Amino acid sequence: EGFWADFALVVPEEGQTAERDELQVYTGAVEVRDRRAARKSDGDANVVEAGTGVHIAADDGVNVTTVAARPAAEIVAPLNDQSRFAATVDAGGVAVLRRAVDCLWRGDARAYRAGARLSLGRYELISGRAELVMNGGTRLVVAGPAAFEIVASTKIVVDYGRLSVRAPLRPAPFAIETPRATYVAAPVDRLRVVRGGDVTLTVLADALRTLPEYVEASYSGEGGADGRQMLQQEAAAIPGRDEFQRYTLSMKNLLGSLELEIRGGDGRVSGVKIETVDSPKLVSTRAACRFPKYLVDERSGRFTPREFDVAGPLELPAGTDVTLRARSSKPLRKVEITTGSSETETIDVTADVTADAARNSPDGAVDRRYEFTYTVGTLEQTTALFITLHDADGVANRDAIAVQLIAVPDEPPRVAVRPFGVGSTIAPNALLRLQGEIGDDHGLERGWFAVDVAGADAAEHELTSELAGERHIAMVTTPWRGGDRSTTVERIGDAKIGDANIGDNATEATATLDLAAFRLPSGRALAVGDQLMVSVRATDLCDSREKPAIGESDRVPLEVVTVDDLLARLEAREVLLRDKLATVIDELEQTRDALGELKPRGDEVSDSTSSATRRPLGPQIERAAQNSERSSYETTTLANALDDIGEELVTNRLDTSPRRERLAEQLIVPLRTVAAEGYPRFDARLATLRGRAVAEDQLAQLRRQLAALNEMADAEATSAAVTSSDVDDAGGSLSEPSAVKTAATIAERIADREAKLAAEPAMEQLVGDAQAEADRIVVALRSVLGELADAGDFNQLVDELREIGKRQQQLRERTRKEQQKSLLE
Repeated sequence: EGFWADFALVVPEEGQTAERDELQVYTGAVEVRDRRAARKSDGDANVVEAGTGVHIAADDGVNVTTVAARPAAEIVAPLNDQSRFAATVDAGGVAVLRRAVDCLWRGDARAYRAGARLSLGRYELISGRAELVMNGGTRLVVAGPAAFEIVASTKIVVDYGRLSVRAPLRPAPFAIETPRATYVAAPVDRLRVVRGGDVTLTVLADALRTLPEYVEASYSGEGGADGRQMLQQEAAAIPGRDEFQRYTLSMKNLLGSLELEIRGGDGRVSGVKIETVDSPKLVSTRAACRFPKYLVDERSGRFTPREFDVAGPLELPAGTDVTLRARSSKPLRKVEITTGSSETETIDVTADVTADAARNSPDGAVDRRYEFTYTVGTLEQTTALFITLHDADGVANRDAIAVQLIAVPDEPPRVAVRPFGVGSTIAPNALLRLQGEIGDDHGLERGWFAVDVAGADAAEHELTSELAGERHIAMVTTPWRGGDRSTTVERIGDAKIGDANIGDNATEATATLDLAAFRLPSGRALAVGDQLMVSVRATDLCDSREKPAIGESDRVPLEVVTVDDLLARLEAREVLLRDKLATVIDELEQTRDALGELKPRGDEVSDSTSSATRRPLGPQIERAAQNSERSSYETTTLANALDDIGEELVTNRLDTSPRRERLAEQLIVPLRTVAAEGYPRFDARLATLRGRAVAEDQLAQLRRQLAALNEMADAEATSAAVTSSDVDDAGGSLSEPSAVKTAATIAERIADREAKLAAEPAMEQLVGDAQAEADRIVVALRSVLGELADAGDFNQLVDELREIGKRQQQLRERTRKEQQKSLLE
C-alpha cells in the first residue's frame, strides 16, 4: 500500500474557456506528454514528481497545471465502504464496474450495474460517481458528467470530465489521453518516511482470489541491516464483503533506508525501497504585527508595525492583527494549521508558484517553497496554533509545532490617589487636593472626581486636561508649611515615583476640587449634613471595548459639617495628643530616674563582697535604650498628627496666620527637632554608658571567679600539708596547686581591666551626662505640652462661651414665643 501513482485530472468540455487540464499529484509520479506537437522521444517527456507542485508545459503548445498540496480526493470524492462493491468472477472484458453511486449512464442502464464487466469502447457518465478496476489493477473513480473510451487495460481516452487514478507499481504503467496531453503513471518504487519514526507496512491481497497462507517481507538495509519477518494478518476478509485481506508489519524506530521484497503464495513484489529522510522543521518563525490604532504613536515609534521572532509564547496587545511568516528546513508541499478550536486550515505552499516562474526562475520558485504565510487575523484572545509541515518528500513532522500567541487585554487605568489633608469631616467650602499616582499601560484619556451624595444624583468634576495621552502621572501636593495650595501633575512616563528624573517635566494643573463652587446635577450646593463618597476615576484610550473601562481609587467617605463643628473636632484631637505627650514625658522621666540607680552608693569598695551582691548594669541600660527608641517614635508620631491637623486646616481654608504659626513654630518644629537631634544625642550617651557598664559587669564577674579560686587554693594548701610527709619519704616533690595558678592569671586580667577603666570617664560622670541629655528633652517636650495645655484651656473657654451663646439664643427664642402668646391672648 502506498507504492502507486495517485493523481487526479480535470479535463474541460469542448467549448469551455479553460485552456489547460488540471493535474493534481498526491503520491507517486506522472509523465506528461504533448499530443499536439511532433512525436518526440521518451527523453523529451516531462516527469512531475510527487509534491513538486510546479506549473509545467510539456511543449510550447501544452498548458498543464499541477497542484500537489491537497489529496486527489478533493477533485473526486472517493467511494467509501458504505458503497458496497459488487464481486464478480465473470470472464471477459478489460475492467469491472466495482462500485456506483447515483450513476446515470447514457445507454442501457442494465449494462452498468455494479459488478458488470466492461469491454473496449466509449462510455458516457451523465451524473454520479463510478469506480472502475482495470485488469492490470488500476483503479479509476469517474465523476459525471464525463465521457471516456477504454482502448486497452492500460489506457483510456478522456474527452472531458473529472477522474482520479490509482495505478499500482506493477505490472505496467497506465496512460490517460486527453485532447491536450497524455498522462502516464510512472512506476513508483520508493517511499520516504521520517528517520527515527515508526512505519507500518501494509500489504493488500485480493480477497476474491486464493489468499496466501502467510506473507513474508525480506529486507536489506544500510550497514548490513538485513532481515526477514512475517506480516501479521488482520481480521479475516470475507469474500463478497471485503475487497482485500490486509497484512501488516510494524517497524519501530527506522533509522536507515531499506529495500524490500514481499512474498505471499505465488505473488511477488520486489525492488521497492523505503527511504528515511529528516522530518521538516521550522528554522525561523516571525509574527508580523499591526497594532490597534489607539496604541500607535508615530512620533515615538511605539507600536508601529513590526515583526517579532517567535521563540516561545508571544505576548501581544489584544486587538493586534497578526500574520505568521515561517521558513522550513525543507521544501514544503503543504502546511496544516490546527487552532485551539480544533479547526484545521491547509495552506497550499505550491499554489503561488507559476509556470512562468518555474520556466524563467526555477531557483526562485524552489526558494519560495521553503516559506509559507498564515494570517491569524485580529488577536482577541489567547490562541494556540499547532503546525504540521508536509514536505516535498511526502513526510511530515512527527509532533505538531506549537505557536502560542497570548492576547494581553488592555487593563483599566490604575488609580492610586486619595484626597490629601482630609479626615472624616469637611467644611462646605473646602478645597480638595490629591496625592498619589494614575497610570495606564498605553495612555490615559481623561480623569475626574466622582462625588456621590446620599439622596442625590452622582456628580463629576474634571480632574485635569494634562492626563490625555499620558501613561503614568503623579499627583503631588506640597506640604502645607510649604505654602502651596495646588496639586502638581508630574509626567513620569515609565518611571516610578522617587526616580531622579521625576519633576523635570512637572506642570501645575487644576487637580483640585473646590467644594464652595461645586454643584450637584440638581444645581444645589453642598449643605451641612450631606454624606459624601469621593473618589477619582479615569479611562484609557482603548476603543475596542463595548464600554469604556473605568479605573477608580478607593472611595473616601466625608461628612459636611459646620466650621465650628470641624474646629471643635480638631481641638478634641489636640487634647488627645496633649495627653499622649504627657505620657511620653512621664515615661522619659522614669527612664532618667532609673539611670540614677546606676551610680555607686556610699563608700562601696570594689571587693569580692560588693561584686557578689551587685546587680548587672548592662540589662538596665539596654531597657533605657529601648525606652528611648519608643519615646522617639511616639514623639515623631505626635509631630505627624499635628502636621495632619495643619493639612486639614489648609484643606478647609481655616489656616489663618496665627494658627499656622502656632502649629509650625510652637508645636511641630520643636517636636521634630527633639526627634531629629535630642534623642540621637541621648542614644549616643546611652551607648557610651552601655560600653562602660558591660566592662564593669565583666570586671565584677572576674572578681567573683577570683574569690572562688582563692577558696579552692586554701583547700588545696590544707590537703597538701597533710600529705607532705608521705611525699618526702617517697623521695618526690609537691607541685604548686592548679587553683593558685589560675587565680594568678585572673588577678592579672583584673588589674589590666581596672587600669583601662581608670583611664576612662567615671560611671558617675557618664550617668550624669545621660541624665542631663534626658532633662533637655523633657524641657523641650514640656514646652510643647504647655502650649497644648494653654490651647486646651482656651478651647475649653471657647466651648463654654459657645454654650453660653446657645443658652442665650434659647432664652431669646422662649421670650419671643411668650410675647407672641401674650399678644394673642
